[in-house]
Amino acid sequence: MQSERVYGIGKHVLSLYKHELMKPVFNQTEVARAAWLSRTAVSFALNPRLGSRLNPQTRDRILKTARQLGYRPHRHAQMLRGVRSGVIGMIKSVHSIQAGVERSFFASRAIYDAGYALLANELMWSEETFKRAVDAMLDARVEGVLLSGVMCHESAAADLQRLCDAKIPMVSLAGIRLPSVPLVVCDHRQGMADLTGHLLSLGYRKLALVSAMSATDRDEEKNWVFQERLQ
Repeated sequence: MQSERVYGIGKHVLSLYKHELMKPVFNQTEVARAAWLSRTAVSFALNPRLGSRLNPQTRDRILKTARQLGYRPHRHAQMLRGVRSGVIGMIKSVHSIQAGVERSFFASRAIYDAGYALLANELMWSEETFKRAVDAMLDARVEGVLLSGVMCHESAAADLQRLCDAKIPMVSLAGIRLPSVPLVVCDHRQGMADLTGHLLSLGYRKLALVSAMSATDRDEEKNWVFQERLQ
């Protein structure tokens, strides 16, 4: 019941947005009109490199007006002028285990600490959500994509190629192995060797490896983590 209630709240918030009850101002002309000043003055005030050309009182007046109107720079227009987006994308799998949750959390914190904004997309175990995630990354013109715990669907290769074609660098974090994409992962073979050695040192000899996949789902390329643990 609690999850259904949260889901219902999420749908309500989305409906508010769709009905445009929250409309930020993207046009500097509207800010200039409200402040009774020229658009050039507004442009100077909103640009950190040019703001010093105005007297402090005028600049403060423009900034106050912009805040009152909820002014937000039009990012897509800026990017068309060659301004970088300042956004890193993260495509991550749904995780119910603590290790997966912490991995995404600390990666997100590192992105924020580096001065970037974060655009995260959660995969819902379907090929369609992967396509939508890549679409979102391309639309936002992210400067890089982190694949956190992502395992590849059959059709995902074509979507990932779209990121490569757009020259967006990618890093795989504890997930899919891709040509020419850096992979950050723990040493599964050594970790399992240490665990096995510990059990042997305690005198155990009949050991079993329990896997969450079936015996027919042991494709080496898809499930390479399991293969390394098995070896």
